[in-house]
Amino acid sequence: MKSIGLCMILMLVQGCTHCDPFVSFRPLFVGLDETRLPARARVAVAEAKYDFQRARKGRTPHYAILACSDPVAGFTAYRGKGYKLTIYEGGPRHRVGQKIEIDPSLAGGRPFQYDESYEQWD
Repeated sequence: MKSIGLCMILMLVQGCTHCDPFVSFRPLFVGLDETRLPARARVAVAEAKYDFQRARKGRTPHYAILACSDPVAGFTAYRGKGYKLTIYEGGPRHRVGQKIEIDPSLAGGRPFQYDESYEQWD
């Protein structure tokens, strides 16, 4: 019975060799103490988290709007209420993944950045 479970796990991981299978288990925005934020900022951070999770799944953001896109450089940037979400999709540096920057007004007086992008080489 254990070998069947192990085989299932290996099949799932092999089918997703281009991504980190544990990335979805990491808490979002590690290092940002949301308990100290005012209610308005908590709402904006919740929207940023939702958009970031959509980007993880390859979807466009729900709350943020398109700020700029450069297919040659391999990125698309979106602007939300107090945050900037950048999605990398290859380009000359082979960077993939997403990065979010939260404005100091929402992050308690200093800018906050959370980055899950990485360089991928075939």
